[in-house]
Formats: sequence, C-alpha cells, structure tokens
Amino acid sequence: MKSWRSTTCDPCGGYARGVAITDEPGVYQRCAPPARGGDGPTLIECKTYRWHGHSEHDKAFYRTDEELAMWKSRDPIPTFTTYLRARHVLDDDKLKEIEARVASTIDAAVEFATNAPDPSPEDA
Repeated sequence: MKSWRSTTCDPCGGYARGVAITDEPGVYQRCAPPARGGDGPTLIECKTYRWHGHSEHDKAFYRTDEELAMWKSRDPIPTFTTYLRARHVLDDDKLKEIEARVASTIDAAVEFATNAPDPSPEDA
C-alpha cells in the first residue's frame, strides 16, 4: 500500500511498516542512494504503534495488556538489534559504542535546548 503523500511529494518515496525495517528493503534500497547523494528529499511513510496515550492525562484504558505486550514484542529497536547480532554485524562492544553516542547526542541536544535563548516573537 503506497501512501498518496509519498507519490505526490517526490518521485522517491514509499510506504513501510515502521515496526520491521527488514520487511521493506526495496523502499530503503531505492531511496537511500538519491538521499545520500543530495538528489532531493525522500519521503518514506513508516506506520508504527504508539505505546502510550495521546497525552499525559490519557491512560489508554481502551487498550488491553495483551495488545500492548504484542506490540512491545515488535519494538523495532530490539528486533533489529537481534537481526544484526544474528548476522554478526553487531556485537556487545559495538552496541555499547552506539548507545554511548546516542546518549551523548541526546545530552548535547537537551543542553542546547535548555541553554538556548527564547526566540523573539518575530522568529517564533
């Protein structure tokens, strides 16, 4: 199923299930080279599942524990980690290195946002 957004915005685009990157290799293989080469934007619509309610006050009582557990078992990060480990692309040391880089990037972004001046009303 291809989204109308991906067909009208750019010639390179597509639809993918957001929970399983390995299920849609054609979309990524087709769109990665032009994006990496600076040939314009790429839109890949990835549908996934929101584990929490719509807001802080939404306790998501409309979901069953079984539904939530099923979707958490499909979490793309541990699923892809397992995929890479099984193919000997990722080991414990590399995973720790990636996690440290991610934590450092997040810390730097939080620090930047915390210390950045408020925008002027004209720029907001």
